[in-house]
Amino acid sequence: KDQYFNLEVNLLNDDNIAGMMLELGAANALGVYVMLLLHLRTKDNYEASCRPLPLKALAKRYDVDVDLIGRILREFDLFEVDEERQMFRAPYLDRVMKTLEEKWRINAENGKKIRRIYCIFLSECV
Repeated sequence: KDQYFNLEVNLLNDDNIAGMMLELGAANALGVYVMLLLHLRTKDNYEASCRPLPLKALAKRYDVDVDLIGRILREFDLFEVDEERQMFRAPYLDRVMKTLEEKWRINAENGKKIRRIYCIFLSECV
């Protein structure tokens, strides 16, 4: 399964991103934000647990402060946190993945069409 997503160049123009970078330091804040996006990208439905233990493990894995992760998750309107379910997701990632998944679907359909044409042309399928 492909494990990438598009990182839009105008991301830094987002007011919430700018506010986060101003308050927490640009490189550090943006690094943790992208780290969280990458983490979500590997999860089913692009959502992950925000329970204390998984966040501590994530912080340890990437050598960042767990409190910084918590602030980025909750203070800058960059993530949707479902406190009842203790899960989080990123509207940005949902949006770019929807576009990417649609592109993959179209490419797969086009590939099937090309294969059918190839089979008809050669009167056989490989």
